[in-house]
Amino acid sequence: MYACMMEYRIEDKHREEYLDWLRQLAETHPQAILYEGTDQHGLFVEVWPASTAEEAQRIQDAARAGAAPWRELTVWTGGKINAWSFRRLT
Repeated sequence: MYACMMEYRIEDKHREEYLDWLRQLAETHPQAILYEGTDQHGLFVEVWPASTAEEAQRIQDAARAGAAPWRELTVWTGGKINAWSFRRLT
């Protein structure tokens, strides 16, 4: 089991627009797990499960490049999306 994790900050002025997008993302990609930071306002994390290292890398590359479904996200983050791939150990 692998995962791609993305972390980014959304400015307050884009928050409602972002939350609308997030609802759509949850409907079209139910496998994605979405979190909002509790101690850092506007900080969000997405966790995308992947069955292979290659799949996790494809997700990571797409997110960094601002490909679908993250195209709109790059505007709200100023293009700053951190993304990493992980493999499960336990």
